[in-house]
Amino acid sequence: MRAAVLSSYNGPLDLTEVADPEPPPTGAVLRVTAVGVCHSDLHLRRGELRDLVPMDLPTILGHEITGRVESLGTAASGPAVGTDVLVYPPVSCGVCRTCLRGSEHMCTTASWLGVGRPGGCADLVAVPRADRQLIPLDGLSPLETAPLADAALTSYRAVRKVASRLRPDCSLVIIGLGGLAQYTVQLARLCTPAVVIVCVRRTAQRGARARALGADTVIDLDDTDAAAKLRAACPGGAADAVLDVVGVRSTMEFAAAALAPGGQLVVVGSMLGQIPFGWGCAPFEAAFTTSFWGSLSELHDVLALAHRGLLRSDLVAYPLDRIEQAHTDLADGRIPGRAVLLPHGWS
Repeated sequence: MRAAVLSSYNGPLDLTEVADPEPPPTGAVLRVTAVGVCHSDLHLRRGELRDLVPMDLPTILGHEITGRVESLGTAASGPAVGTDVLVYPPVSCGVCRTCLRGSEHMCTTASWLGVGRPGGCADLVAVPRADRQLIPLDGLSPLETAPLADAALTSYRAVRKVASRLRPDCSLVIIGLGGLAQYTVQLARLCTPAVVIVCVRRTAQRGARARALGADTVIDLDDTDAAAKLRAACPGGAADAVLDVVGVRSTMEFAAAALAPGGQLVVVGSMLGQIPFGWGCAPFEAAFTTSFWGSLSELHDVLALAHRGLLRSDLVAYPLDRIEQAHTDLADGRIPGRAVLLPHGWS
């Protein structure tokens, strides 16, 4: 099969022929129909996440995967051969306390397809657990569904972290409007009654899109009075919750300064920014936390929203042999939503 192989950090993604994978005993081999391109793929190929997620090279990236079941392992149960499915990427033990509490994506022994295990930037991909990791699409578009496995799932978990504290007289601030934040804004509108304020750069280009996705107000981070405009837009004069979907130091500092007493900052974006925490660094009793991916149960919730037609996906499609172009366009900010690779073209 063809696969885009990463052999060295900061090296090219070589489209080359490799051996077809065999189905694991409890798993399946899928013919990949679509695979999303995530900012974390850029971090991974540069080696910037080595301390968080060790990865043996050579490897195949791609963790937002849809495919058609090609073959099943000898002990596998799950969707039948020929079924179109979405892949839940985490591979967990299923028996530790974290897994049993429904957070299998944070299992201490977890690995993830495309992050430590061969992923979907290939013609075929092996999935270890067909019964848990394969979810039938039931008519959903493979192209539009692939990014739901991370971009929408990660957004959903982050929104859920703050939803219980938000009332109609509260404000939820979202920083960013990329491939992940496009879902964060929609899910904030769907899952909370709060005033939704989106903070981005280049509002002339992005303001209309933010409003179309559900923003009540859009603030330009490049304005010298951005902080004052944000306070004026918040019903209580400060943000009850902030979801930073960028995650660099400057956005985290802006978010912390925007919080009301008792407010919550959730860092969702993985740009590896850090800020001080403690007395004098934030309003009284403000809470700082991160949000990482999402559980299998939460992915089912996201798919239920997709089946109801409530999630919009702004996508740019590329053939697999243009994966380097997709990565370059993403790094240069030329993709308004999510890039998606199609190993076998349109189907």
